[in-house]
Amino acid sequence: MPAQQHEVVSLLAATAVFKDVPLSALEACSHLWTLREYEADTALWWHGELATSLAVVLKGAMSAHIAGEEVGQIRAGELVGESAAFFRDRRTATVSSLSDCAIALLTRPNLIELRLKHPDVYDRLLEAALHQAAVRVRETDLRIARLAEGEPDRKRKGEPAPLARFLKRLRKPFLDKPPSVILSLRSCPVFYSEKDDILQAIGRSMTPRHLEPDEPVFQEGDPGDSVFVVADGCVQVLRSVGVGKTEPLADLFPGALFGTGSLLLRERRNATCASAPDTPSWVYEMDGRSHSRLGGKPGRRWREALLSALWFQLNRADEQLVRLKRGGEKVEKTDYQLIRAGLVATNGTDKVRTPWELSEPDPDKGS
Repeated sequence: MPAQQHEVVSLLAATAVFKDVPLSALEACSHLWTLREYEADTALWWHGELATSLAVVLKGAMSAHIAGEEVGQIRAGELVGESAAFFRDRRTATVSSLSDCAIALLTRPNLIELRLKHPDVYDRLLEAALHQAAVRVRETDLRIARLAEGEPDRKRKGEPAPLARFLKRLRKPFLDKPPSVILSLRSCPVFYSEKDDILQAIGRSMTPRHLEPDEPVFQEGDPGDSVFVVADGCVQVLRSVGVGKTEPLADLFPGALFGTGSLLLRERRNATCASAPDTPSWVYEMDGRSHSRLGGKPGRRWREALLSALWFQLNRADEQLVRLKRGGEKVEKTDYQLIRAGLVATNGTDKVRTPWELSEPDPDKGS
């Protein structure tokens, strides 16, 4: 093994990301990583540029900043640039070195090869990306809350969602059994073309729940250790705005994932989710134990779906943060509404870009 590859393996093995990965597994994929060193105050990536790689910080520290203000620091042992690279998207922040630093760089083609040929190492990278994305969503959420000065929407508590009223007219008078778990999962954009056996395996780790109109899935402040997929009907997201008062923030329709932060970070629920006032609903729930046990290809696809949902939320939240920093339009929605409204948009027909769609041309090839 060349000296540089040996050094990369030694440094990667010492990080929290790969601490439980056998050294032989890291050695087998060492040729996919490139060691890069940077002096202090060097820009690695620029906000808005197309992501072509991700990295693990091996030494030193880096700063992520939006509109000239630091929004976070990345220290040795942490991932940087991972979400944008997973989904062929544009960078949501500029990243520069705070001190002399070293990184292990993984390009998108090599990320795809890692997934195909070294799944155990890829799975550890995916788990680390999931946790880091959940933390970033939480931190960006709080940052928006501090900056937002607008008044909350005056939507009346319990007002039915217009689309929920429309769906009620179309649906059967009642559903006495849960909708197909395969069709429910396929409503998620990242699963639209997934094989049935993969969706069946994921579905076996989920439990259906029927909700009467206005019945809560969970309440704000409840301890949480599970994630949900809307299977039928409409789930409203509500947040407390005063003593005994709640305000509807967003409407979630079939295919929407929610509760991801509580699953990954074991946080208390930061909003109430309940079936819309005039619509019974079905949801599928996966608890933390089932999530941890779901392995192999089904577990990988499930975690990629969670990462996709988090990335969508984070992208929309970062866009809102940029508008605030640049003195743009005054915010008239709460921080949670802004993020969840972005999540609802994933119920549309737009195709979600994912790293496993190998038939799609990759921007890195030929460059």
